[in-house]
Amino acid sequence: MENKETIRVSVIVPVYNAERYLRRCLDSILQQSLEKIEILAVDDGSKDHSADILKEYEKNYPDKIHAIYQENQGQSAARNHALAMASGEFVAFVDSDDYIGQDFLKKMYDTAIEQKSDMVMCNYTKVTEQGEIIQKYEINYQEKGIRIPSYLCCNRLVRRQLFDTWKIRFREGVICEDIPLILKLEAVAANIQTIEDGEYYYRANPQSTTSTIKNRKLEMWQLPFGELRDAIAFCTDKEHPMDPLKLEFFISRIMTSLLFDTGRGCRKEVKDGMCREVQEIMETCFPRCYKNLYIKVGYFHQLPAVQKIGPWIFVCALRVHGLKLLAKLVG
Repeated sequence: MENKETIRVSVIVPVYNAERYLRRCLDSILQQSLEKIEILAVDDGSKDHSADILKEYEKNYPDKIHAIYQENQGQSAARNHALAMASGEFVAFVDSDDYIGQDFLKKMYDTAIEQKSDMVMCNYTKVTEQGEIIQKYEINYQEKGIRIPSYLCCNRLVRRQLFDTWKIRFREGVICEDIPLILKLEAVAANIQTIEDGEYYYRANPQSTTSTIKNRKLEMWQLPFGELRDAIAFCTDKEHPMDPLKLEFFISRIMTSLLFDTGRGCRKEVKDGMCREVQEIMETCFPRCYKNLYIKVGYFHQLPAVQKIGPWIFVCALRVHGLKLLAKLVG
């Protein structure tokens, strides 16, 4: 491994049954133009040949790759395990079925250093299993002094000190674990930057964690409502308060996505439970969210129509206790 004092970026790769994609993922990180990086790849009890591939790469690149092996505990546990061992100035996350362009880390790192930024985000591209482009996602929406974040952890570079200083970790045992973690980072990161020409390639993998859980019938305990409550409390704490209107706006967008994207196709009892949780959280923490200026349909012009209309419909349904009916209509 590189001298720990010189590591610029620790790249964390959680691995589970990824033998089909793992070589391309690791090769894309090894080919980075940015020097002085380390790769922490955590095998989460894979049942295929992923562990053998990691052993091969660690043997061939002992100065770059450190493989970690654990019993199956989930993607969040794997990431947390690697975070505890990371030594880089910054941390990046790359899922084992994804890959990155050659200058991905350099562009992000150079921006962070030049702008004295704690967190840098970039656009990302969704691709098929074969690597064909499905859609390019632009996350650099900044209008009227408001930067609208995405909640994917893999399209960003984060100063490692933030995780340790504020004891921020992924919630284990739930899906959508990125969301509350990113919300906390948004509250404490200084001078957050975005770049347009990101080179993160997110693979549409039917065997991914989220897809697999959805196909197995989602249960309430797998949803991150408890961690979201904790994140809201974190973001309203006097040590690192987020602007109340921004937080209310962000949470409204998150709840809209959880109900009508993650919750789509769920069993009725699960969907009803989601509606109850969301209603309670919003009424307790944001009772006047329907008056939020940022949620009004005509406030932002750059956002795609669905991202402007969705939260507005959500708060309207919330106000009249119509979430269950709206969720039923969405499917």
